[in-house]
Amino acid sequence: MKRSEGVDHLNMVSWTGHAIAGDCHIPSAWDEGGKIAQGILAKLRFPPQSYNYAVIFSDPEIDMLRPFGDAIASALSTEITPSIPSTSAILSTAPSTSVTLSTAPFTDSGNPSTETTAAPDDDDDIEDQGDGIPFEDTLDEVPELALPSGRGIDPNDYISVEGKWVHKQRICRVVINADFEPKSTERLKRVRGHTKVNAKKRDDVNPEAILGANTFIVCDPFFMLLRTDQTLSLAVVRSTAIHEDGISRGSILAPTIRNPGAKVKLSGQVLGLTMIPTLNDNLPQSDSAQARPRPPFHEDLRSPDWISEERSPWSWIFNGRFLKVDSVISGTRQTTEKVVIVSIPGVLTELVNHHPVDAVPRLGERAYEINSEGRSWELDDGSMGAVCELLWDVVIKEKIALTSIASVKKTADFPYAFDNDSSFTHIINSILIVYVGEPALICQDGTQQLIQQHENKVQRVCHLCGERPSNWRAHISTHILRSIRGLKEALRMPVGTSLPCGFCASSGKPECEVHIRKKGPTTHVETNCAMVSAFNYKPAEQGSKTTPCRNVPVVCKLCFPDVPRPGASQRAQWRYNMPEHLSTAHPEYSSPLNPGGTRLPHEVWESMKVEPMEELALGIPEASIPAVFEDVAGAGRRDRQGECSWKEAGKEDRAWGQPTEKGGSVNGSLAF
Repeated sequence: MKRSEGVDHLNMVSWTGHAIAGDCHIPSAWDEGGKIAQGILAKLRFPPQSYNYAVIFSDPEIDMLRPFGDAIASALSTEITPSIPSTSAILSTAPSTSVTLSTAPFTDSGNPSTETTAAPDDDDDIEDQGDGIPFEDTLDEVPELALPSGRGIDPNDYISVEGKWVHKQRICRVVINADFEPKSTERLKRVRGHTKVNAKKRDDVNPEAILGANTFIVCDPFFMLLRTDQTLSLAVVRSTAIHEDGISRGSILAPTIRNPGAKVKLSGQVLGLTMIPTLNDNLPQSDSAQARPRPPFHEDLRSPDWISEERSPWSWIFNGRFLKVDSVISGTRQTTEKVVIVSIPGVLTELVNHHPVDAVPRLGERAYEINSEGRSWELDDGSMGAVCELLWDVVIKEKIALTSIASVKKTADFPYAFDNDSSFTHIINSILIVYVGEPALICQDGTQQLIQQHENKVQRVCHLCGERPSNWRAHISTHILRSIRGLKEALRMPVGTSLPCGFCASSGKPECEVHIRKKGPTTHVETNCAMVSAFNYKPAEQGSKTTPCRNVPVVCKLCFPDVPRPGASQRAQWRYNMPEHLSTAHPEYSSPLNPGGTRLPHEVWESMKVEPMEELALGIPEASIPAVFEDVAGAGRRDRQGECSWKEAGKEDRAWGQPTEKGGSVNGSLAF
């Protein structure tokens, strides 16, 4: 079902297809929500009896609008609010203004025998009358607004707002949805849940909007990955701007942020965090977090994968600082500190679920540098590790180049370090030296790729054999083909045993997944392999005498039989891996590793076949070259004769694998 104003979600005609509802246990959901509410009210220091739901809701006749009777809450006064008078209240009339004053004997010092009667003068103030009439009772009584009445109307359900009676249900709806305009096609907004008592259709009630928990606004924090030199680490950023498809927003729905189609970009300031032991504010603290030393390195703190830790004994607290770097003042040699502003696509972010804490036991007197109350918020270290893994999975899934991730200079505040107190900066001979503790929130896989890419720019040494090849793809593919043919090589590390990557020869790495995207006559290869090397697809697919290797990514026509739409990306397999791919993904078809099935389509075979001349040129012995595969549908006799005559036709081309003066075969290992 689509979300559109022309769809009535309560009309069965609008529902098409199959609707599947998940399992929902209402009592469990009610209990869980009650526990969350009790935790919030306890932190706000409400009296326990005001959220003792077991007692409050033990009465099946409880009124949800007045759980404590006519009182608003158990902790508040039980007096009847003037704006919500009780129907049983009886208005008393004002007392009579006539007062009889008692007389008493009065003895004058000058004439003790004289008796006088005390009487107030006309000019005396009313206060001089002693126990007389209160001043309020002398004012004219203001007539009260008549209570709503009628069949089905409970006066206690209404509140007086600017001279009108407004139902509590409506006030809640208007407060929560102040900026929402109901559509005429939405049935739930057309049905009134209470009896209308005012003559006008709409009241001018403009309460301040209250944002729901599913809304992300400017100044909310979020997680992202940041580069510093050859390190990829997690950062917590406070948002300063939200842009959706180039349009600035003050707030946005949380699910929209990570929707690639929404084109959301977040900008913000990197926050400073300090690592502290996790404290429980609900328990008496015998010692503060600042008195307990922080771990100097991560091996003693958590497991390498980060996710296996159920709960870390450490947390990260916002210390009130922001990441700053030195910026040169234009036209001068002087520098000034500027707060770093970073931008990131919304798809590469995760929202922060932090909780407020008292920072004084955690940071000591430094807590008052954050604010006058010494309040801050903290995050669990184990949860942050899981977020780091999730963001890296998104980088792999969306095939995002690491060079496109924002990069900042390394400072004492970032990357976040375990022993943060040992982080400092020092200037030696006008050179800024940064001393930091061991980085803590590091994305290990991403960091390894950055290091590898940096080394590839400086030096390109084969990690398998130690040589410096001129053609990286062809060199690695030669190792792969020799491993497939069962040849033994003295390598520093073995070639992957299943579908090895054509750039690194490893197996099972999700970042090595390869895709092909065609834009006009050009074919682009997309992968996140750390050892990726650029090459021209068409010449590499055709091969040559100088570079006979034709191991390039190809699209399996059995997986994708249809022509892709222009600019679309398709999953591909390396040519040398196609026999294994067919035997595992399409066992119903005949293939070099799985003969006897349905004849292989000719188009598929043409995209994967490896000529014997190519194998000879790559140093594969003739005895190790498999027989020509002939179980191909649509292949004519002429094609098979051409394949069978490779020994005669390729005699001259066997020189590809022979040693030459300029280079070639050395101890059976070709260097391209």
